[in-house]
Amino acid sequence: MIPDDPQLQAFLDRLEVETNASNRRDLLNTLFAALVGAALAYWAYGTVAHTLLFGYVVFAVSAVANRVTGEMRSQAAREEGRRLVDEHFDRKASNA
Repeated sequence: MIPDDPQLQAFLDRLEVETNASNRRDLLNTLFAALVGAALAYWAYGTVAHTLLFGYVVFAVSAVANRVTGEMRSQAAREEGRRLVDEHFDRKASNA
């Protein structure tokens, strides 16, 4: 870690806040989608088995989608972090 770079520290702080917010949002969206899927299955078929099945399927599909978007966010954060570190060392080298 580079403790003397406020730009990197601000990036890490912002990344932590955004990650927590996106995780919370993804969880709520997944649960809401599963609830809606289960309710629609119960409305269409009127059985608890279909309700559970469709609720689970919607939950699984939404969880996979959240995983994919989470990995995309993670990759973008890694690229931005690498860029900031490179800029930091370029500044250090130009000052030396």
